[in-house]
Amino acid sequence: MRAHWIRCVLILAGLLFLYVGGTYTETRITLISGQKIQMENPPEKTLKHHEGFSQISEGELTALEAGTDRFVALSPGHTDYYMLEVLDTFRPEKTRIEGEIGDTAVLEKYSNLENTFESRNPSVVSVEEDGTLHMLNAGGSVVVQTIGGFQKVYYAVIVGEPRLVISPEVIYTGETAVVSLEGYEGPDTDAGYSASADCVSVREGHLPASLLSWAKEQGLDPAGARITGTKAGEAVISASLHDTEVEGTVRVSDPPYIKEENTLLIGDKKTLDIANAIDTVTYESSDENVVAVRDGELHVLDSGKCTVTARVRNKTCSREFEIPEPEIVCSEEEINLGAEVTFTLTNITGEIEWSSSDPEILSMEADGKAKGLSSGTVQVTARTELFDFTCDAVVGRDFYGADLIPDDLPEGVKALLSCVFYYEDCLQEDIEHGRKWQYSNHGWASNFFKPFDTIDSGADGYRSCNCDSGHQWIIQDLEGAKSYKGIADFYSGGPSLKSLMNAGKVQPGDIFMGYRIDSETGKKIGHSFIYLGNNMTFDTGHGSGGWHSDGSIPHTDPRKAVFDTWIHPTDSSFTYTGYTLTRQVRLHDDYTPSRYRNSEGELVSW
Repeated sequence: MRAHWIRCVLILAGLLFLYVGGTYTETRITLISGQKIQMENPPEKTLKHHEGFSQISEGELTALEAGTDRFVALSPGHTDYYMLEVLDTFRPEKTRIEGEIGDTAVLEKYSNLENTFESRNPSVVSVEEDGTLHMLNAGGSVVVQTIGGFQKVYYAVIVGEPRLVISPEVIYTGETAVVSLEGYEGPDTDAGYSASADCVSVREGHLPASLLSWAKEQGLDPAGARITGTKAGEAVISASLHDTEVEGTVRVSDPPYIKEENTLLIGDKKTLDIANAIDTVTYESSDENVVAVRDGELHVLDSGKCTVTARVRNKTCSREFEIPEPEIVCSEEEINLGAEVTFTLTNITGEIEWSSSDPEILSMEADGKAKGLSSGTVQVTARTELFDFTCDAVVGRDFYGADLIPDDLPEGVKALLSCVFYYEDCLQEDIEHGRKWQYSNHGWASNFFKPFDTIDSGADGYRSCNCDSGHQWIIQDLEGAKSYKGIADFYSGGPSLKSLMNAGKVQPGDIFMGYRIDSETGKKIGHSFIYLGNNMTFDTGHGSGGWHSDGSIPHTDPRKAVFDTWIHPTDSSFTYTGYTLTRQVRLHDDYTPSRYRNSEGELVSW
């Protein structure tokens, strides 16, 4: 139908031409979308014109959309037949082109139209009529492509600087690096190479076959040079080509070694500090049960000896490590009651969680801080990622006479007996220094009514006491008067200590008062003593020996009674058979003293 219509139009036009005696032409026009041209014969009327492809206004033809169109333009005395082709705007795939000196590239052309090319910086980049680029010198240039005298496309052409590539830049003695002149592609790539120092040797020319594939993988020119490290140092490598000289630096390193300050502890997860490690370090272990290699790290699992080998490229260095056994350490040698201490675990790294087997004896926080609450022995545990470590911790005092005091006694009884041993030590020390103790039953001269720490020298410069001093001082020094209770009152005539012991009615720490009848004078001689246990007593005063007993000498005269010894354990079955007991006093079983003597002889408050 369309062909038929066109023939009809042509016939009609021909008849009209013959009728008016005019002329006609046929014109083929190719335009780019957006291009405008002025028609030679501006039409007064256009027949069968598709407005979607082009637009005609006042004789100006504007290309709008890619495609083809046929139309007839009528003007007085003339008829034009037009075939219009509208092309898309030209869009090359890339407008940024990079290369090196000596490189060439060909620009894409829009073949249906005329293409012209121009370089804005021809000393860097020149361009031929067919769009061939020649990269002459380092720098940049804008190249303009004009299509159909209308559309312009702009290319950014970048030419790189020549550079010297050294791979690797750091080598060990005996190793070889490859040197290549990059950034220059021309007919002659054979540059001359030299080194500024004798720490390397330079060999020009193609690489050996063993290095060709490696050089290709690295993107290096195999026509470069090889440099081999001869000794530690640094050298500048120069490459000369025509009027261009390029430099690079290479460093030759001494072999690697493991630094002495490196240590390994259980729980470590780390790498070693390797001197002269110019590349990635890998490890090997002689005993994976002690030090294991995992994901490139050393994981220390246990104590013991292990040789670790570090490898850098083809160089190795080794060292034997002795991993120490962890040890639990307390901030104080002795954990006193009420004391706050800190536990640490030495020779280990990582998180540690602490616990106590009996928090009522030793309270323990997770970070190792602890407090002694009552006497006893507990197991302290340090829990780590790999192991649990334990130790025994003793809470309490290092009592005087600890070797003579049974362990299973209540704390109050231990303190009572320990005080007596302490008093004895003080007396013996005074005697060794020439100081004398005076025996006296007179209140004004006897200091046993005072706490032991406050004993003075008495009226005549002598410390005084008697056989009641021991338990009197204990009651005061341990602040325990209310903690004592009378077990028996034998004033009507009591039994002997031996009979009570045989009946099982005596416990360590019991205080006894009694008397015996002097065989010569018939007088009652009073005495007090403390049961130690294991058939032993503390003999205080009478019977402990070593004082003058001349009755004609006044009590205040030091010749009356000067102690050589005062308190000492005595075999009860021998000494006290003849004593009649008048009183037996015992600590309450649940009594815990608030004060007692420590191993330094100090009276310490809890």
